[in-house]
Amino acid sequence: MKKIEGLYRSYCHERELEMQEYHTGGNRMKELQEFLKSKLNAEDYFTAEELLNDLIAETEEKGFAAACKASVHYLASGVRRNLKTLPRMAMYVLPVCALAVMVTVFNNTIRQPYALEVQGNDRGLCGQRGRVQLGP
Repeated sequence: MKKIEGLYRSYCHERELEMQEYHTGGNRMKELQEFLKSKLNAEDYFTAEELLNDLIAETEEKGFAAACKASVHYLASGVRRNLKTLPRMAMYVLPVCALAVMVTVFNNTIRQPYALEVQGNDRGLCGQRGRVQLGP
């Protein structure tokens, strides 16, 4: 069991290092920074760093937008290709939707407060022993 735990911890550590490398840019980003530091003076270096950071942010934004566009296109093409199976899909989806509606209605109905009308005798609702009188 300890071997499995050790392997799992090692795997988690490797994943953490991969994510850290992804966020920092990895070795290639460090090489670029060292190259710029050696070739540029301080003012030019900071200008180049700002330009690179802006370029990276813009590239990430464009990549996200392209991924969203591609996923919508992929979904639309899948719907187009499988349009003739839509009636058969409804046979599976509609009962699940009906079950969800039934559960929702039941849960909302069961939580509603109800008032119970109790008819008692002329002396009031409670008799001598503190119990509710349900008859005449």
